Amino acid sequence: MQYSNAGTTTPSDSLPGMVAQVTGGGPGTTGVYYDDSYDASLLPAGTIGCTGVKPGAEVDLTEDLDKDPHALDAGQGLQGLPGSVLSMTGRPVGLLNPAKLPVDPKTCKPVQPHSYLQVNTVFEVARQAGLRTAWSDKHAAYDILNGPSGNGIQDLFTPEINSDATGYPARDDWTDDNKATQQYDGYKAQAVLNEIDGYDHSRNHKVGTPAVFGLNFQSVSTAQKLPASNGLAGGYASKGVPGPLLAKSLDYVDGEIGTLTARLRENHLADSTSVILSAKHRQSPIDPAALTRVDPGPLLDGLDAAWHKAHPSAGKPRPSRSRRPS
Repeated sequence: MQYSNAGTTTPSDSLPGMVAQVTGGGPGTTGVYYDDSYDASLLPAGTIGCTGVKPGAEVDLTEDLDKDPHALDAGQGLQGLPGSVLSMTGRPVGLLNPAKLPVDPKTCKPVQPHSYLQVNTVFEVARQAGLRTAWSDKHAAYDILNGPSGNGIQDLFTPEINSDATGYPARDDWTDDNKATQQYDGYKAQAVLNEIDGYDHSRNHKVGTPAVFGLNFQSVSTAQKLPASNGLAGGYASKGVPGPLLAKSLDYVDGEIGTLTARLRENHLADSTSVILSAKHRQSPIDPAALTRVDPGPLLDGLDAAWHKAHPSAGKPRPSRSRRPS
């Protein structure tokens, strides 16, 4: 089946879009409007004594929450990265820095991403039915997909996409070079292949094939955004027509999906498995004539400087990382 009139969330971005797909709710229902937003009911990250503290806090659900946002394992401390990344934990909530989480004024404790979500998820429903669940995504903050129980996904593999791209000199992260993005996507695809074979994502434990599982691919997203990469022009050649880099990325993802579906057939699971292909969010515009590229670095630096000037006692703002949204 193909749903040609489907739409994405508003605002349209990875986190609210993914949350919508596993909950059936939009931002107004789930409470998740963006991956970096503001909540008038919570207290700022790092709050210890909560009495008398004025509510209002940033809710940052990006790579900034990682214990080490520069490491592919988000700070787990694995040796031999990136090749060893499949040994990353399936419980990434333990890789989040609690000092960076907003605080619940009622309990005076940090609010984990899964606790911030206001509705349950398909993973929680499956768990309540005694079924196994797994997922692969791009930040440890995708712990949010576990749902309010915190236990919706038994095997959540979240290599950090905005970490330093090992082996790609002069590149900030895995999204700045489309070849690097494909390498990154390959780790998650291998995790799902292992799960199809009945193992956990690391292939170290035989646990049975999940009833609900999958991954997100980033290669097409970055190919749409990059001006150029690997000697190929990014984005669209004309309105709605993929340019060479985007076309190559579409072919790459198509091949990976083919490998996954072939493995399902090999394991006699094809007839009992529904494969869903979807997009977390829109990329616009698809008309290159309507596109104006803006480097976010100077804008973020200006906002940081203005905020610091108005709040001098809060310390220096962190340097803004001029990167493209993943």
